[in-house]
Amino acid sequence: MHEKQKPNAPKRGDSSKIIAALTASKLKFLQVDFSRHGKLQIRVRRNGKTIHLKNKPLSPEFYMEYGIALGELSSVSAIEINLKSDSLEWLCLEYLRSGRYSALAAETKMVRRRVLKNIMAEFGDLKFQTMNKYDIEKIRAQKIKERKPAAAAHRVKVLRQVFREATARGLIGHDPFVGVETGRDNKALRAKTHQKSGVSYSGHWTWTSEQIAQYFEYWPKGTTPHICMALMYFLGLRIGDAGKIGPRNEEDNRMIFTTSKRVGANGIGVDMNLPIIPELQEAIEAARSSNLVSLENYVLTKWGKPFSSKSLSHWFSERAKMAGLPAECTAHGVRKSLAVTLAERGASSSELKATFGWTTSKLADLYTEQASKRELATTSLERMDNKIVQPYSVKLSNPATKSRKTGNECA
Repeated sequence: MHEKQKPNAPKRGDSSKIIAALTASKLKFLQVDFSRHGKLQIRVRRNGKTIHLKNKPLSPEFYMEYGIALGELSSVSAIEINLKSDSLEWLCLEYLRSGRYSALAAETKMVRRRVLKNIMAEFGDLKFQTMNKYDIEKIRAQKIKERKPAAAAHRVKVLRQVFREATARGLIGHDPFVGVETGRDNKALRAKTHQKSGVSYSGHWTWTSEQIAQYFEYWPKGTTPHICMALMYFLGLRIGDAGKIGPRNEEDNRMIFTTSKRVGANGIGVDMNLPIIPELQEAIEAARSSNLVSLENYVLTKWGKPFSSKSLSHWFSERAKMAGLPAECTAHGVRKSLAVTLAERGASSSELKATFGWTTSKLADLYTEQASKRELATTSLERMDNKIVQPYSVKLSNPATKSRKTGNECA
């Protein structure tokens, strides 16, 4: 049975004008033909690689998609697709073909490309050389209206990289981000606050010690979910690194590897050298005994293949649910749980940086300060003695008081 033609899909008889216009535009590396069902197909093909273009032919979105495809497949300049070289769209496409972008990890590139695609679709016509803080805040505003402050902040973060590249190349002589508000200045820009069992929290939920124990109880040693959790909890790994390391990284009872997340101006991973504590060693030995690991990886699919970071994250969340844990219990929350635990046990900012691969003290100081506040509050309240509490307890136990009290005792 033939596939039904979509109503808006150009047919052979309706496509002659489109094909003629594409031919006249002389777009490089473009291939146009029809599928066996008569549907027009447009592709960018370069050096044996192919990307299908899905947007309406000759529309602004089509040219944007074409430019992104060129940025992925070659070093052809974005100006060759007849975009105005003073537009934000042109600048974003130039960034997508820059060395600064190419040096990023594959997953980071994918996320930034998606963010910029949305920005170009909405604000591509802005003149980047005259942009200021009001334009930046306008670009961010939609995500704030959608109550997605993290996405709003990420838009700004990605755009900063675009303009840093522009500044380095002498394409702009001012910083449009001067005066742009941050979460410290505006409550609407702060990380979204969630509620769980009456407890407020920001960002990813931090696993409690009881939840960690529940997971380990459900997934015993010698199972893939167990070794995955053990690597994250006893080494503080991101889920992506848990899926990439293996026995080859063991040396003198230590785990030596480079993080997959690239940081800093040079866009390189952080070299890590972490101790294998007894609990982790037991988990590793149990996984080996169950033939779950390879030389390259501790965590493998049921087919014996490595996970991608995205699929491993989804897989881990499903295993947490199977253990009876709420949807808030995700992989990144395990890393946060270890950071909180170490900070509460007195780990210094420098120790946290070395453990988690942080290159600045920002996060480490945040965890140590929060732990210090909790400790100070506890110490302060412990100074209360029975003399302070006694009058209230006596009052509540007085029969005369009980006879006078009606309604809500806590009103």
